[in-house]
Amino acid sequence: MRRAWPILLAVVVAGCHEPVKRVQHDTPFPASIALLPMNNFANNVRGPHLIRKLVEMRLIGAGFDSMDLREIDRRLDGIGITDGGQLGAVQPQKLGEVLGVQGLLYGEVLQFGYTNLGVFNKRVVEVHLVLVETATGRKLWEATRKETTSKVGLNADTIKENLVTGLVEKYAETILKNPLRPEAETVVQSLMRDLNRTKRSW
Repeated sequence: MRRAWPILLAVVVAGCHEPVKRVQHDTPFPASIALLPMNNFANNVRGPHLIRKLVEMRLIGAGFDSMDLREIDRRLDGIGITDGGQLGAVQPQKLGEVLGVQGLLYGEVLQFGYTNLGVFNKRVVEVHLVLVETATGRKLWEATRKETTSKVGLNADTIKENLVTGLVEKYAETILKNPLRPEAETVVQSLMRDLNRTKRSW
């Protein structure tokens, strides 16, 4: 009976803890969002365009009021912004006025590329997204996701196979203008799932 007391006491103490409190936000979640051009830190110039389109598709599919990308780019061009790397020079409040939205979704493509050595092949996509409230410039959400596919050649045959397969995949994806599509979709899906959770719990 004495041995049962420590277990019983632990259960009673655990039951006395207060439940985790839900964070109360003083402003509503943005009703309208503009997905801004991606800032590209990778060597692949197509990466940012592919990631942006995939994010847009997920936003629309999740019921976000997302501004049309062509309209976003047209309005940004009117204030001299043609590249994601230029966005840091403009305050969120100014961008909110130009675009007429309550939230700005900034994106950075951190990695987007192939490494094909035969002995070691790697495909990697890494993206960082940040949602900012235009009225205050405050970060409401941010997340980074990375997806890597790799193959290791252990002998001459697998090294040759990896080298040839890697070249064929890269060439085919380049021709179809869909570089690293599987990895990109996985990254975007994970990011959007996290953003959706934030919106639902707001």
